[in-house]
Amino acid sequence: MKTIERKKNVKLVQTQDGKRYLIGRDEGHFFRQEVGRVNTIEKSFYFLIPQNLRNTKKRCLRDGVKRQGDLFFAPFEEKEGTERSNYCYETLNEGSGKIGGTNHEAESWKYIREIGDVAFVGRKGKMKSHSYQIEYYIVRKEISHPQHSSVYLDEWHRVYYVQGSSLMSPAD
Repeated sequence: MKTIERKKNVKLVQTQDGKRYLIGRDEGHFFRQEVGRVNTIEKSFYFLIPQNLRNTKKRCLRDGVKRQGDLFFAPFEEKEGTERSNYCYETLNEGSGKIGGTNHEAESWKYIREIGDVAFVGRKGKMKSHSYQIEYYIVRKEISHPQHSSVYLDEWHRVYYVQGSSLMSPAD
C-alpha cells in the first residue's frame, strides 16, 4: 500500500490494484472508504459528499445539510407539481430505530416512494417526458450512533449515504 498524502488523523492511500482509500479517525473511531481517482485528502472528503448536496463554489456541504459519520441529512421538501411535472409521495413504512441496515438510529423515520413524471424539451425541440420512481428514508428528531455525536433535526430530512454506497429498505 502506497501513501499518497498524510495529515493529522487521516491518510490517502493507494493499493496495488490502483484503488484509493481515505483511512483515518472520525470522532475517535477508525474508518476506511474508497474514494475514486482523487489525489488529495481535501478532494477525497469532497468526493464522499453526494453530488446534489455539494456547494460547488465553496467545495463543502450545501447550507442546511448535516452529517453523522457516513450519513448526510438534507432538509426534505415535497416537490410541487407544475404544468411540466407531476410528483406523488407514498409512505411505505415508518417507525423508529435503525436506518437502512446501519447502526444509525432515528427517533422517527419514514421510508418513502417518490414517483414523478417530468416533461422537457429534447433534441430537435420536441417535447419529451421522463417517469421515475425512487425510494428513500426521511428522518427527524434525534439521530444517534454508538460512535458519533447525536444529531437533532426539527424538521424532516432526507437521508443520503456517502458517495458510492446505498441504504437498504426496511424489508431487507
